[in-house]
Amino acid sequence: MVQMTSGLHPGSMEHRTWLRRGAYFTEISGLLMVISAFLPGVLDAAMGAVFWPGSEVTLGEPARLIAGIAGACLTGWAATIVMLERRLDRLDAAAVGRALLTGVLTWYVLDGVVSVAFGAYLNVASNTVYLALLGLPAAGLSRIAGGQVEARA
Repeated sequence: MVQMTSGLHPGSMEHRTWLRRGAYFTEISGLLMVISAFLPGVLDAAMGAVFWPGSEVTLGEPARLIAGIAGACLTGWAATIVMLERRLDRLDAAAVGRALLTGVLTWYVLDGVVSVAFGAYLNVASNTVYLALLGLPAAGLSRIAGGQVEARA
């Protein structure tokens, strides 16, 4: 067990740094999805590579709309994580960590079920990267006793 000094957890800055990096990576991915929704050839190639490697994919407007909406949701989710991380020194870090971990795990399981059902196994693998980028730091924050972290540098 880590000794607490002045209610601050020495490892919490590492959790915050990784959470911030994961959120920025997620924001960029979401923005790329939004942009690609307006570029049919780019979206077709990306979806083919991620979901059905080796297959030629042609998406219609409804699929481009859904991809754009999904990218917007992903970007909003990541922006929320960034804002929570920036204010973590004024919030209950353990509660924030538990909330983020609950959201990440819920997304991972549901997205994985849909991906497997449609044979998009590479998507499950790429989602596992997001699970690590966002879930591991959230899990670390959820274990901070007293809920306090040191101020961001």
